[in-house]
Amino acid sequence: MARMMRTKTTAMQKMQFRNWRELPFKRIFVDDSEFYPGKGLANGGREGDLPTPLCNSAIELRTKTRYRWRQGRPYPPELAQLGPDDLYVSYLLTAEYSQRRAHGLGRPPNAIDAYVEFRRLATTRGCDPAIGRRAFTRLRGLSSTWERTKSTSRTRRMRAS
Repeated sequence: MARMMRTKTTAMQKMQFRNWRELPFKRIFVDDSEFYPGKGLANGGREGDLPTPLCNSAIELRTKTRYRWRQGRPYPPELAQLGPDDLYVSYLLTAEYSQRRAHGLGRPPNAIDAYVEFRRLATTRGCDPAIGRRAFTRLRGLSSTWERTKSTSRTRRMRAS
């Protein structure tokens, strides 16, 4: 059950949820991508170039639908056309935003940075924030499906190299 709360930093009310299933979004995408920085200096790239995406792995939590993308293939339209009823969750959003920019996509209207949320939870609960993403997914009730999907995607990418 969701409850209303006020934070110390703002007078704006925020909702706090016990589980991701209570979130008021029709679709919740948990996404991760792999990329390398720019074209590479040896290929005429410069400092500050957009990254070159290699692959992407995402899961929509409500339907458990998996989306995979590899370099040279069309980007999944479900991930490209995120609307106000969708939530985009990723670990370290700054990296994922640069990957989306490389595809010519904008920022999703609703997004959560799992890294930032984990750090906030870990420090407020007195945990060591260095324990990483796997601990975060367990802490927030996400299954290991995201980890398996990412691992499978990484393995396939390494085989193709």
